[in-house]
Amino acid sequence: MSKQLRRELTSRAFELVKDKTAATLTVEDYDELAKNAYLEKGNVELLKDIDLISQSKQSSSGPKAGSMKTVRIEPTDTGKATWFRPGSGEVWMVEAVSVVVTSGASFTCYVTLTIDGVESPITQVLSKSGNTVLLESDFGWPTSTSYIDENVTVSFGINGSFTDCDADLILSRRR
Repeated sequence: MSKQLRRELTSRAFELVKDKTAATLTVEDYDELAKNAYLEKGNVELLKDIDLISQSKQSSSGPKAGSMKTVRIEPTDTGKATWFRPGSGEVWMVEAVSVVVTSGASFTCYVTLTIDGVESPITQVLSKSGNTVLLESDFGWPTSTSYIDENVTVSFGINGSFTDCDADLILSRRR
């Protein structure tokens, strides 16, 4: 088992997170650090330490290396299912969405975001008959840069008659 390295504490920023590791630092931890860090000359070292601490969770040059992933759901029955919810302290960017439905009859599908318990549809309810490809990014969502964090649940719903449905959410982790 490897030994954890700790550096000498230089400010109250490090004192407040001394029992945390970079992997367990949350947004709330960062908010607590920043809450009383006034933008004053006397706080330069504190502000630098807060910035240093936050860099373990930030990605200033794009996605974290190796973080791209596809989350696929394959509903076999009608209804709504959770598609993706980031973990604690994570921020993901939605890169693309693709939904392919095979059907000989009619169906409807939709995507919702639930933010802090409040559900909001982010695509119109799409109704189609026959075989079709839906919700590629050029058609539905995302239409602009979309970031989701631990407060957000992405859900996918489908109703009607369908033979097969593959819904892919392509994401890159930013923090």
